[in-house]
Amino acid sequence: MRMEDLDQALFVPKNSYGHYEVAVRIIRPGRGRSDCRIYLEPLPGKYSYSVEDFQMLMNLNEEQPFPILVGKVRIRRGSAPKHELDFERDGRELSFEETIEFMTTMTRWKRIV
Repeated sequence: MRMEDLDQALFVPKNSYGHYEVAVRIIRPGRGRSDCRIYLEPLPGKYSYSVEDFQMLMNLNEEQPFPILVGKVRIRRGSAPKHELDFERDGRELSFEETIEFMTTMTRWKRIV
């Protein structure tokens, strides 16, 4: 997925347990909009995420479940200021293996259907 497919991605606190809900709206040319929601659970002992952590926001699709978004998104956590983030690393998308490695070491994630 490229930036022109992404409308917005906003992070907001989900509940008092420290879960964060991720709301993503995707615009696909000729296919309309689709909304996805996932939430991130902090690992034991990890109570907050840095802006860099959120650079690993994933695109959810059926063909390849774990690609990394390339481009910039707006992120908001509570009353924190919005940040512009670049998901591209060294001019390339992260590989499937790199994505899995990051997600399994940082957090558990779950798709909300």
